[in-house]
Amino acid sequence: WLFTDKLLRACPDWDETVRERLHRNVYAQARHISEYISFDAHASGNHNLVGEAATLAWIALQYPEWQESARWLRRALTVLWPALDMQVSPDGVYFEVSPSCKLQVMELLALVFTAMRRQKKPLPSKSYMVLGKMAAVLRPLQQPDGDLPNINDNDDGHVLPLQISTRERVGGGMTVMAVLYERPDLKASAAKTYPLYAHLLLGEAGAEEF
Repeated sequence: WLFTDKLLRACPDWDETVRERLHRNVYAQARHISEYISFDAHASGNHNLVGEAATLAWIALQYPEWQESARWLRRALTVLWPALDMQVSPDGVYFEVSPSCKLQVMELLALVFTAMRRQKKPLPSKSYMVLGKMAAVLRPLQQPDGDLPNINDNDDGHVLPLQISTRERVGGGMTVMAVLYERPDLKASAAKTYPLYAHLLLGEAGAEEF
Protein backbone atom coordinates (compact mmCIF):
# COMPACT_ATOMS: atom_id res chain seq x y z
CA TRP A 1 0.00 0.00 0.00
CA LEU A 2 2.82 2.40 0.81
CA PHE A 3 4.54 1.61 -2.48
CA THR A 4 1.21 2.27 -4.25
CA ASP A 5 0.87 5.62 -2.51
CA LYS A 6 4.38 6.57 -3.67
CA LEU A 7 3.85 5.41 -7.25
CA LEU A 8 0.41 6.98 -7.81
CA ARG A 9 0.93 10.29 -6.01
CA ALA A 10 1.04 12.23 -9.30
CA CYS A 11 -1.98 10.42 -10.81
CA PRO A 12 -5.12 12.62 -10.99
CA ASP A 13 -7.35 9.69 -9.96
CA TRP A 14 -5.28 9.22 -6.81
CA ASP A 15 -7.04 12.13 -5.16
CA GLU A 16 -7.35 13.16 -1.51
CA THR A 17 -10.48 11.06 -0.98
CA VAL A 18 -8.78 7.87 -2.14
CA ARG A 19 -5.57 8.62 -0.25
CA GLU A 20 -7.51 9.36 2.93
CA ARG A 21 -9.13 5.91 2.79
CA LEU A 22 -5.73 4.29 2.39
CA HIS A 23 -4.18 6.41 5.12
CA ARG A 24 -6.92 5.49 7.59
CA ASN A 25 -6.15 1.81 7.01
CA VAL A 26 -2.37 2.25 7.25
CA TYR A 27 -2.80 4.33 10.40
CA ALA A 28 -4.96 1.62 12.00
CA GLN A 29 -2.40 -1.07 11.17
CA ALA A 30 0.48 0.99 12.55
CA ARG A 31 -1.44 1.66 15.75
CA HIS A 32 -2.15 -2.07 16.12
CA ILE A 33 1.49 -3.07 15.52
CA SER A 34 2.70 -0.47 18.01
CA GLU A 35 0.36 -1.74 20.70
CA TYR A 36 0.74 -5.46 20.08
CA ILE A 37 4.23 -5.86 18.62
CA SER A 38 5.21 -9.46 19.35
CA PHE A 39 8.41 -8.79 21.26
CA ASP A 40 9.04 -11.17 24.11
CA ALA A 41 12.31 -12.32 25.59
CA HIS A 42 11.25 -15.95 25.17
CA ALA A 43 9.20 -15.91 21.96
CA SER A 44 8.81 -14.42 18.48
CA GLY A 45 12.52 -13.75 18.10
CA ASN A 46 12.44 -14.34 14.35
CA HIS A 47 12.00 -12.52 11.06
CA ASN A 48 8.33 -11.86 11.85
CA LEU A 49 9.43 -9.60 14.71
CA VAL A 50 11.84 -7.80 12.38
CA GLY A 51 8.99 -7.45 9.90
CA GLU A 52 6.68 -5.85 12.47
CA ALA A 53 9.32 -3.43 13.76
CA ALA A 54 10.58 -2.50 10.28
CA THR A 55 7.03 -1.97 8.98
CA LEU A 56 6.12 0.28 11.89
CA ALA A 57 9.34 2.27 11.42
CA TRP A 58 8.79 2.62 7.68
CA ILE A 59 5.22 3.86 8.12
CA ALA A 60 6.44 6.45 10.63
CA LEU A 61 9.20 7.54 8.26
CA GLN A 62 6.87 7.76 5.25
CA TYR A 63 4.32 9.89 7.11
CA PRO A 64 6.30 12.07 9.56
CA GLU A 65 3.43 14.58 9.63
CA TRP A 66 1.16 12.13 11.49
CA GLN A 67 0.79 12.87 15.19
CA GLU A 68 1.85 9.39 16.32
CA SER A 69 4.76 8.92 13.89
CA ALA A 70 7.56 10.11 16.19
CA ARG A 71 6.39 7.78 18.97
CA TRP A 72 5.94 4.88 16.53
CA LEU A 73 9.47 5.34 15.22
CA ARG A 74 10.94 5.29 18.72
CA ARG A 75 8.89 2.19 19.57
CA ALA A 76 9.92 0.38 16.39
CA LEU A 77 13.64 1.11 16.67
CA THR A 78 13.65 0.15 20.36
CA VAL A 79 12.61 -3.32 19.19
CA LEU A 80 14.49 -3.48 15.89
CA TRP A 81 18.06 -2.77 17.05
CA PRO A 82 18.09 -5.42 19.84
CA ALA A 83 16.39 -7.91 17.50
CA LEU A 84 19.26 -7.55 15.00
CA ASP A 85 21.78 -8.08 17.80
CA MET A 86 20.01 -11.30 18.76
CA GLN A 87 19.29 -12.65 15.29
CA VAL A 88 22.41 -11.89 13.22
CA SER A 89 25.77 -13.37 14.10
CA PRO A 90 28.94 -11.20 13.97
CA ASP A 91 29.86 -12.63 10.53
CA GLY A 92 26.49 -11.67 9.02
CA VAL A 93 24.85 -15.13 9.02
CA TYR A 94 21.16 -14.96 9.90
CA PHE A 95 20.27 -17.27 12.80
CA GLU A 96 17.46 -19.07 10.92
CA VAL A 97 20.13 -20.24 8.45
CA SER A 98 17.71 -19.67 5.58
CA PRO A 99 18.80 -17.67 2.50
CA SER A 100 15.11 -16.93 1.80
CA CYS A 101 14.51 -15.48 5.28
CA LYS A 102 17.79 -13.57 5.12
CA LEU A 103 16.76 -11.94 1.82
CA GLN A 104 13.37 -10.99 3.25
CA VAL A 105 14.98 -9.43 6.34
CA MET A 106 17.42 -7.53 4.13
CA GLU A 107 14.52 -6.14 2.08
CA LEU A 108 12.74 -5.00 5.25
CA LEU A 109 15.86 -3.38 6.69
CA ALA A 110 16.59 -1.64 3.38
CA LEU A 111 13.22 0.14 3.61
CA VAL A 112 14.13 1.58 7.00
CA PHE A 113 17.81 2.30 6.34
CA THR A 114 17.26 4.12 3.04
CA ALA A 115 14.41 6.21 4.49
CA MET A 116 16.54 7.18 7.50
CA ARG A 117 19.46 7.97 5.19
CA ARG A 118 17.25 10.21 3.05
CA GLN A 119 15.91 12.03 6.12
CA LYS A 120 19.41 12.27 7.64
CA LYS A 121 18.40 10.40 10.80
CA PRO A 122 21.23 8.72 12.73
CA LEU A 123 21.71 4.96 12.42
CA PRO A 124 23.58 2.97 15.06
CA SER A 125 26.89 2.00 13.47
CA LYS A 126 26.57 -1.59 14.72
CA SER A 127 23.15 -2.07 13.10
CA TYR A 128 24.35 -0.39 9.92
CA MET A 129 27.29 -2.82 9.75
CA VAL A 130 24.96 -5.79 10.31
CA LEU A 131 23.04 -5.20 7.08
CA GLY A 132 26.26 -4.76 5.09
CA LYS A 133 27.59 -8.06 6.42
CA MET A 134 24.31 -9.82 5.60
CA ALA A 135 24.59 -8.62 2.00
CA ALA A 136 28.21 -9.78 1.76
CA VAL A 137 27.22 -13.26 2.99
CA LEU A 138 24.22 -13.56 0.67
CA ARG A 139 26.12 -12.71 -2.52
CA PRO A 140 28.24 -15.90 -2.77
CA LEU A 141 25.19 -18.05 -1.96
CA GLN A 142 23.66 -17.28 -5.35
CA GLN A 143 23.57 -20.24 -7.70
CA PRO A 144 24.54 -19.95 -11.40
CA ASP A 145 20.88 -19.40 -12.39
CA GLY A 146 20.64 -16.51 -9.88
CA ASP A 147 18.44 -18.42 -7.47
CA LEU A 148 19.24 -19.10 -3.81
CA PRO A 149 19.70 -22.60 -2.38
CA ASN A 150 16.61 -24.05 -0.71
CA ILE A 151 18.11 -24.43 2.76
CA ASN A 152 15.84 -24.54 5.80
CA ASP A 153 12.62 -22.49 5.75
CA ASN A 154 11.38 -20.86 2.52
CA ASP A 155 7.92 -19.28 2.56
CA ASP A 156 8.69 -17.07 -0.47
CA GLY A 157 7.82 -13.99 1.57
CA HIS A 158 9.02 -10.75 0.02
CA VAL A 159 8.53 -7.03 0.41
CA LEU A 160 8.12 -5.79 -3.15
CA PRO A 161 4.49 -6.52 -4.19
CA LEU A 162 5.36 -7.82 -7.65
CA GLN A 163 5.62 -11.28 -9.16
CA ILE A 164 9.37 -11.29 -9.73
CA SER A 165 11.93 -14.06 -9.55
CA THR A 166 14.42 -14.60 -6.75
CA ARG A 167 17.15 -13.56 -9.18
CA GLU A 168 15.40 -10.21 -9.72
CA ARG A 169 14.84 -9.77 -5.98
CA VAL A 170 18.50 -10.39 -5.20
CA GLY A 171 19.50 -8.09 -8.07
CA GLY A 172 17.31 -5.28 -6.75
CA GLY A 173 18.50 -5.77 -3.19
CA MET A 174 22.16 -5.82 -4.16
CA THR A 175 21.67 -2.69 -6.26
CA VAL A 176 20.44 -0.91 -3.14
CA MET A 177 23.24 -2.38 -1.02
CA ALA A 178 25.92 -1.34 -3.54
CA VAL A 179 24.73 2.27 -3.28
CA LEU A 180 23.99 2.29 0.44
CA TYR A 181 27.40 0.90 1.38
CA GLU A 182 29.43 2.19 -1.58
CA ARG A 183 30.43 -1.41 -2.33
CA PRO A 184 31.34 -1.92 -6.02
CA ASP A 185 31.96 -5.62 -5.35
CA LEU A 186 28.24 -6.13 -4.65
CA LYS A 187 27.48 -5.03 -8.22
CA ALA A 188 28.42 -8.55 -9.35
CA SER A 189 25.01 -9.63 -8.01
CA ALA A 190 23.21 -6.34 -8.66
CA ALA A 191 20.70 -5.75 -11.44
CA LYS A 192 22.19 -4.87 -14.81
CA THR A 193 19.76 -2.00 -15.20
CA TYR A 194 18.46 0.14 -12.33
CA PRO A 195 15.37 -1.76 -11.05
CA LEU A 196 12.04 -0.50 -9.72
CA TYR A 197 12.88 -1.64 -6.17
CA ALA A 198 16.00 0.54 -6.10
CA HIS A 199 14.15 3.44 -7.72
CA LEU A 200 11.46 3.34 -5.03
CA LEU A 201 14.01 3.27 -2.22
CA LEU A 202 16.77 5.50 -3.58
CA GLY A 203 15.22 7.53 -6.41
CA GLU A 204 17.08 9.02 -9.34
CA ALA A 205 19.92 10.18 -7.10
CA GLY A 206 20.55 6.53 -6.25
CA ALA A 207 20.69 5.66 -9.93
CA GLU A 208 23.44 8.22 -10.44
CA GLU A 209 25.37 6.88 -7.44
CA PHE A 210 24.98 3.33 -8.76
